[in-house]
Amino acid sequence: MITKLSIAEALSDNSMLTLVTNWMQTDEWKENIASLPPSEPYLVTHAFNNFVELLSTYVIKEQDLTWENYCKIIHGTPRLYRYPRLLRKSFREFFKFASKEAKDQNVRTYLEQYSYLFIENEIYSNKNNRNTPFLEQTISNFPINSTPSEVLQVKVPSRGNEEIVTHNIFLGTDNPLMHELLESFINFKITADARWIHLMSRVCYSFFNASLSQAKISDITDFTEATFKSQVEYFNNLFLELKLEPSEKEINSFKFLVHFYIFLNDVHQKSNGKQLLLSSTFNKDVLLSKQVKSLNKDFQFVILNPLDSIPEFDKWILFNQGTKSNISHAVKKKRIDFTLIKNPQLRIDMKQYVWSTTFQPNGFPYSRFVTFLNATDDFYQSRTKLSHITDTDKLTFFSNEFLFFYYAKVVSDEKYSKSSQNNTIQAIRSFLKYHQDKYKISNIVIEQWRRKSSMNERGGVPFSPIDFEQIRDAFKESIRNEEDELLYIVFQLAMSTKIRTGNILSLKRDCIVSVDEQAGYGKIKYVHKTSHCEPVEEVLLLNHIRLIQKSIQYSQRAFECADERLKKYIFIGFSRLWNSQSRVSISLSRRYEHTFNSLIDNLYQEKRISKKYSFNSARDTYMNDVYEGVEDGHYSTLEATTLSGDSPKTVYKHYRKRNRIKRYLEAVNEVFLSSEEVCGTVLKDEKMVDESFAPIQNNAGICSAIECTKTGVEEDWFYKCLACTKFVTTCERIPIFEQRLENFKTKREESTSETEMNYYTGLIELYSAYLLEMYLKLEDKS
Repeated sequence: MITKLSIAEALSDNSMLTLVTNWMQTDEWKENIASLPPSEPYLVTHAFNNFVELLSTYVIKEQDLTWENYCKIIHGTPRLYRYPRLLRKSFREFFKFASKEAKDQNVRTYLEQYSYLFIENEIYSNKNNRNTPFLEQTISNFPINSTPSEVLQVKVPSRGNEEIVTHNIFLGTDNPLMHELLESFINFKITADARWIHLMSRVCYSFFNASLSQAKISDITDFTEATFKSQVEYFNNLFLELKLEPSEKEINSFKFLVHFYIFLNDVHQKSNGKQLLLSSTFNKDVLLSKQVKSLNKDFQFVILNPLDSIPEFDKWILFNQGTKSNISHAVKKKRIDFTLIKNPQLRIDMKQYVWSTTFQPNGFPYSRFVTFLNATDDFYQSRTKLSHITDTDKLTFFSNEFLFFYYAKVVSDEKYSKSSQNNTIQAIRSFLKYHQDKYKISNIVIEQWRRKSSMNERGGVPFSPIDFEQIRDAFKESIRNEEDELLYIVFQLAMSTKIRTGNILSLKRDCIVSVDEQAGYGKIKYVHKTSHCEPVEEVLLLNHIRLIQKSIQYSQRAFECADERLKKYIFIGFSRLWNSQSRVSISLSRRYEHTFNSLIDNLYQEKRISKKYSFNSARDTYMNDVYEGVEDGHYSTLEATTLSGDSPKTVYKHYRKRNRIKRYLEAVNEVFLSSEEVCGTVLKDEKMVDESFAPIQNNAGICSAIECTKTGVEEDWFYKCLACTKFVTTCERIPIFEQRLENFKTKREESTSETEMNYYTGLIELYSAYLLEMYLKLEDKS
């Protein structure tokens, strides 16, 4: 039987004794007791004893009725007790009762002020390896050793949004700025994803202020790339110390920081009109990119600038500033881990090559370079071990023996397509040419590294009429929303105007200069490929103007959420990497390319089109139609120039005539001609040649240099002059080149080794490239 005497034994203070005795006469306590099963009356005694025992352990007098002791009492509630919630509910109601009935006025005021924190529910990790006392006391709704000012209360919709669940989150600080920022951030995130109040997120909140202990934060602008990196390091160490291993579905500390800094950036932009993170290597675009994850793996941001010294560290996220006229090429990023290259010297060689050449992250086959350079080192080490039969003083990393061996390995590897093999060959050839002088690599060896013959070309492939109908219809059928409409409009404009696809995707929202309804046309301004970043005006038909106006309407929602850089452009949409509440705007450049390529792949697999096209085929089709009109007599070359935006010479050279002559030479000589120009110069007329220059290569041309620029260079005689910028030849010497081609073809047929055959193939390609330029000069002359 519960008696006043038994309570008095536990509570010696008269004020506390009176307070507890009075509360046990209230309806709340009676209802709690009544909720216990009647069939188990001993539970009433059990509940009473637990309540009195816990209370008396931490509370001796009324002044002990504090938040700190309340947290200790809740954590002292036996988790294995059948009705822990009943006890928590009883303590919550008792402390609220005390806020009105305590004898001490200061106690009543204190409890009334913080009574909102006395909630019923508690959270626990459902994974045994995380049920450590430290974690449970920290991530709890009632964190041990916390003060009320360090606790933030949030309300989270339950699953199905049927009810609102209240949580207390320990922030570990009473700093007003930290409270304001974290409160805004948490309330923003939990509306879309309840994981932001789960264990991992709570650990980040609790130690967030501690992670900034080395920084002085007095304003939002004090959050920088440096604070981000220091916080990443702090949390990495903390999670190791706590032995926390977040699953893929959980919010790990790095993801938490990325989201938080993006949130800070957006807050600053909204209130100040400009972004917070403005560094080239640390901004919102960087944090949204896939490469940002590498920052958590000892990678560092690097801006490519050949005028600066090469960074000494070995893990780069390399940025290459592109042309400002095209947002799809504004900034490129590439993750490069030089530690994958085993040999330190070759690692330095690769750094020099990347740093000093025109680096293009897209399509940069770094993994192939790693394989090649590690194979180089393995071959070199194997030869040094044969010192008893090898002159080690003459050993070099890129010996003729190794390079011929590796080339044969690349071209014979059936795992890769011809296209992939050619990409590897072209990349390694570029690397070898860069280090040619350092390692004394002969031209004949470099010429060996030529792409395998292939009649497939990437560009200059217009849609056939039947294929075009299939592509157009498939594009229209794929439209599901306004963004799909935008992508289809890009396709329509590329097919029916002379504007390049990249320039279409970079059209600005103010690009329309004027519209003449009666005349049926309008003017736009845009940056052309050859306009040196200066806008040019272009006349378009009225239906094209209408498409651009529609695009502005379709992208309005993305415009409203875009940052200042993207707000200028028409073809923008929302990132699919973020939830709908975040509304992160991006350029649609890559999405258009991906959508087009996926559509082409599907149509080709279904055998609905005859070949795989690139998205540039839309322009090829337009240019092809224009100049077929010239050939059929429908347009003059002047009209074609206006329609295409290029001179007839340029169009024939790059879209029509060059392809025809090139294909002829490739078919006749059984070689592949790259798109690279010849090193020397081809003149139309022999009269243009200075007679004072000496003939060379048995009268194949003349040398325009006062002295030979290749004196001392070990290079094959046939290559030496034609591969020099001082070499000059004319169209009248075509018979010499044709005759030598026939000789080289005969010798290639008589070759007894692959090396010899590749040597003559290289010569045939070199002379064919000169003939291509000569034939074009002849046609231009006629």
